Amino acid sequence: MSQRLLILSVSAGAGHVRAAQALEAAAKVANPPLEATHLDLLTLVPREFRKLYGEQYIKLVDRLPQLWSYLYTKTDRPSRDSLVGMAYVLQLMAETGKSVSQLVAEIPRYEIVKTKFECRREDANRAVEAVKKAFANEKVDTQDGIRIDWDRAWVHARPSNTEPIMRIIAEAPDRAKAEAKIAQVQEVVRRVLGS
Repeated sequence: MSQRLLILSVSAGAGHVRAAQALEAAAKVANPPLEATHLDLLTLVPREFRKLYGEQYIKLVDRLPQLWSYLYTKTDRPSRDSLVGMAYVLQLMAETGKSVSQLVAEIPRYEIVKTKFECRREDANRAVEAVKKAFANEKVDTQDGIRIDWDRAWVHARPSNTEPIMRIIAEAPDRAKAEAKIAQVQEVVRRVLGS
């Protein structure tokens, strides 16, 4: 009897679906192969909710990344599901009687800066190790590339899983500080890769 794998995703944005598709593909070539079933959880809810959820999720991520970041951080538990985040927004709105705009106005403003550059996977792994060593005195998380946290800023550097690039993303109270954090990491990467 083959082993079975249930893959659950939410089709708001493409990332969840693509990750599920990658898991399905990996299951087929596993040794022994796994019988994979992919279930989009939004197919189990009424059409009106699915439409509302999908539209609001995209709007929240695109237009109010500070609120999404805040909720993501506050709900930092083993299950970081977007439905949970959306439920927290609705709960907070119900408890306070405030609109999303009013809630966002209360959150400190931060700027997110994203960069990427061509980088082979093996070079990216060397770069991550060099960044880890260079920032050893900071709060570092290496679960997915490397994330370095400071009091009011963070930077995340990671190789892409789908293309030969490395991404560096930073968040700080203003764009100049975020760009400065990225520059610090880029300098370490340039030294180790000789570029």
